[in-house]
Amino acid sequence: MKKILIVTSTLPTSDSDPVPGFVSDQAIWLKKLAPTIEIDILAPHNIYSKTKNHTKHPGYTEHRFHYFWPSRWELLTGRGIQPALQQNKLLFLQIPFLFLCEFLATYRLTRKIQPDLLYAHWFTPQGITTALVAKLTRTPFVFTTHASDVIVLKRLPFSRKLVTWACKQAACYTAVSQQTAKKLLYFANADNRQIITDKLHIIPMGTEKHPVSIKTLKSTRKSYDLTGKTIILLMGRLVDIKGFDIVLDAFAKIKEKERYRVLICGDGPERAKLEAQATLLGISKYIRFMGFVSGKIKDNALGLADIVIIPSRISNGYSEGLPVVFMEAVLNEKITIVSNVTGAQEVITDGIDGFVFQSESKNDLLSKLTKATEILNGDSRAFYRNVRTMSKQFEWKAVARKHLDLFDSLELDARDKNSKGRVI
Repeated sequence: MKKILIVTSTLPTSDSDPVPGFVSDQAIWLKKLAPTIEIDILAPHNIYSKTKNHTKHPGYTEHRFHYFWPSRWELLTGRGIQPALQQNKLLFLQIPFLFLCEFLATYRLTRKIQPDLLYAHWFTPQGITTALVAKLTRTPFVFTTHASDVIVLKRLPFSRKLVTWACKQAACYTAVSQQTAKKLLYFANADNRQIITDKLHIIPMGTEKHPVSIKTLKSTRKSYDLTGKTIILLMGRLVDIKGFDIVLDAFAKIKEKERYRVLICGDGPERAKLEAQATLLGISKYIRFMGFVSGKIKDNALGLADIVIIPSRISNGYSEGLPVVFMEAVLNEKITIVSNVTGAQEVITDGIDGFVFQSESKNDLLSKLTKATEILNGDSRAFYRNVRTMSKQFEWKAVARKHLDLFDSLELDARDKNSKGRVI
């Protein structure tokens, strides 16, 4: 395999961009492991990007396309399509334009660079538009589904036929967790279930460990008056699906609050509501809203944390796939407490290398927080050894290798089928 074209709606424009960088990180690692591969990434312009139509990066070439005019109205992408639609219903009008323009841009770029593989991140819209391009250009095609990017289609009367058609076009597809895979299998019936399951692979995205020196952490603790405190970290966009309000409710029940500090790293439409909640509960002095963090500041926050809580909930029928912050936390050897709808519950052995609580249950969360604190204050060597073992599956080197092996197997399959006069 010599050339891959990745199509996505999630691509950061700089190190300070809050958009998760897993697509670009994946491309960089694929290039590291297979230096001869050429990788191109196609993504939509947005009001935050301020990027050129064509930008060369170490490891990949970035391409951008416009989908609405004037360009200052390109608000559907850039901070997540689903959150954008929830905040502004008028953006539903841009969906047909995004589908059309993405299809045209993908088709043109495919004809121009002639990739050996088309790889779509997120089923909607990329999986659909790229499947059509794959059929027209007779190019092998795969996609990765991350969270609720398939289930959003269930309201369409022809959704089962659309999803089945795209799955038939794909040589294979991956899901970041079993929880995410189940959303794809929702569209399977007795006639097509085997077709969908046969091509499905569970491969998470990856991340890297960015260690911070003990000297730096001590200095940061002192500057923020955190010395001697147990640090609870919440990190992510401040939106309803993240469930940060559950943590505040649970924390308010703790008797010895003074021993803790809660750092909330992130920004979003729920911030004012969360700040008001902390004030109403009388816990404001224990809570620090740090705003959006990235780079070394983000690394410091993860380094400071003793316990990382990921309290995601199902919101308006949507749920997460597998939060990046979870993978970052375990790679940094942190005690994690996750809800049972994060996707992380699939890899944690409760009480052995992390804790799982029932989503929305502040009492269950409080119980798990108590147990996590006991580990911090006791003999924790076995626990952290288990965390290190579990976390290895999320290292980018291991994750990228799984994807490369999968792509290589598809290439061999394509040769076999082409030798018989067929194209996958």
